[in-house]
Amino acid sequence: LQRWAFSENQHLDITLSLIIFLAVIAALIQYETRVKEVALNFTINLSGIFYIGWVGSFLIAIRAMDYGLGWILTALPAVWLADSGAYFVGRRFGKHKMSPRLSPGKTLEGLGGAVVTGVLSGVLLILLWRSVGFLPHATPLWQGAVMGLILSILTPVGDLLVSMIKRTANVKDTGSLIPGHGGALDRIDTWIWAAMLSYYLVLIFQ
Repeated sequence: LQRWAFSENQHLDITLSLIIFLAVIAALIQYETRVKEVALNFTINLSGIFYIGWVGSFLIAIRAMDYGLGWILTALPAVWLADSGAYFVGRRFGKHKMSPRLSPGKTLEGLGGAVVTGVLSGVLLILLWRSVGFLPHATPLWQGAVMGLILSILTPVGDLLVSMIKRTANVKDTGSLIPGHGGALDRIDTWIWAAMLSYYLVLIFQ
C-alpha cells in the first residue's frame, strides 16, 4: 500500500478522496441518528485512518526492501526488548517521571534502560541475521546500534499518543480484541513507528 499509493503516487487522489467521502457519509448518518459529538468523532476517525494507514504501511514498505526480512526482524525485536529493558529498569530504579499526565509509569530511568537494551539488541540481532543470510555479511554492527538507539528513544511517542487518545476519550482500553492488553492499538503502537523509522534509517544506511 505504501509503495503503491504513496511512494509512487498511483491513484493517490482517488484513494484519499474516497476515504474522506466515506468518512463524511458516516458522520452524516451518525448525526441523523442523534449520535453526540459527531464532528469530534469525524475528526478522530479520519485522523485514525490516516495515522494507521500511513504509518502502518511502512511495515509493508520495509519488508519489500532488499533484505527487508532481516531489517524488520531487527527493528521489531529491538523495540520489544527495549520495552522490556524500560519496564524492568524503571520498576527497579524509576524516580523521575517522563510524562506524568499521560503515562505516570514511564520514567527517565526506564528510558535509559530502554536505550541500553535497544542498542545491545540491535548489535546482537545484526550479528544473528548476518550469520543466517537475512542481512548481508558486510552489514556493519554500528547500524544495529544506531537503529536500536533511535527506536528506543522515539518509538515511545506512539505509546504516549495512544495514552493521550484513551485519556481524552476517558476509556481504559482501545478495544476488547485482546483482553488485558489495552486493545489491539496498544500492541502495535510502537511497531508501526519502529517500521517507519527503520525504513528511513535503512535508506540512509544504503
